[in-house]
Amino acid sequence: MRIFLLKNKKAEERYLSPIMFLVWAIIAISIFVGVLIFYSAKTDVRAEEAEFLGVRVADCLVNNGYLNENIIEGFNIFEECKLSEKIISTGNFYLYVGFSDASNFHVFFPSTEALPNKPIKPIEKGDRGLKSQCEIKQNIDSEARYFAECFKTKVYALDKSDNSKILIDIITGSNQLGREV
Repeated sequence: MRIFLLKNKKAEERYLSPIMFLVWAIIAISIFVGVLIFYSAKTDVRAEEAEFLGVRVADCLVNNGYLNENIIEGFNIFEECKLSEKIISTGNFYLYVGFSDASNFHVFFPSTEALPNKPIKPIEKGDRGLKSQCEIKQNIDSEARYFAECFKTKVYALDKSDNSKILIDIITGSNQLGREV
């Protein structure tokens, strides 16, 4: 049995070049597959967008447990909460803010009337069809992949003028489909 030895200290090129091309091919294929996997992935951030919008509105309306004093008749939620009306009105978002008297745990949800003794009316902006999609998605067992994602929260606040308890119902929805990276 003959042991194969390289003749000089210089690497024998005729034996190393096929291995070198094989290694380069493996590296090139690995990079190509990695890039293909990365760029074909879709991101779905609808639930996170809806939650972010809801939390942002809640933080804007309630300050240290008290209702924001600027909430009166003619209240512009876009200016107060620094939201873009143009983006909400595109048809990919929904925003509902309802106010209820929580003193007697009597909740008017959803209400179209202002609170008694307070000139605060519910706010409803964006695509109202997204609210229906959220209700349908919540009631069916199967996953409705292309329906809007919603975030619902209830926030209690006190009115500074008379310390009455106010329940704020916030429903936000997003149907802005993620894009490929």
